[in-house]
Amino acid sequence: MNKELENKIDLVCEAINMVFAHNEPERIEQTLKFAGIVAQAPSEELLEKAVDMVITSLDSAFDAAKAELKSGGIMTE
Repeated sequence: MNKELENKIDLVCEAINMVFAHNEPERIEQTLKFAGIVAQAPSEELLEKAVDMVITSLDSAFDAAKAELKSGGIMTE
């Protein structure tokens, strides 16, 4: 596995830990789901595509949350 892909996987795991830090059962469940994706990928190319899709989904969720916090006056930046 190439180093860039390993770094992406680490970033996703860190994001899962941050998002679900307050909810241990959900954090474990989401980590295991992601681990299943990593473990079952038939090739490194497909694994990289799957990891990129997860990162895109996380980015979209963070952007949506940020926009909602701004519109509610909770976040000013």
